[in-house]
Amino acid sequence: LGGEGELVVCCECPCSVHLACYGVEEASSVAAALGAAPGIVTRRTSHLRSFRCDPCSHGVECARRVCLLCPQPGGALKRTRDGRWAHLACAMF
Repeated sequence: LGGEGELVVCCECPCSVHLACYGVEEASSVAAALGAAPGIVTRRTSHLRSFRCDPCSHGVECARRVCLLCPQPGGALKRTRDGRWAHLACAMF
């Protein structure tokens, strides 16, 4: 896998993430775990039919997704230890 070149799109919202950046080790293992058909992941963009970003997995509506570190709405958010949300890029700084 090419890491940065591998994208998945959430099946419930328009959030797309790089597999490696979002903490997904291998696309093939994710596809297998989700029951996706082999070959569903391509080099540029892909849709794992059952992939859900962390906010969607926790039932958080798009309008309620706020990064605790910046004012930018949406994007690739991960849950913090205290239950709030932060962009991966914001959390690195």
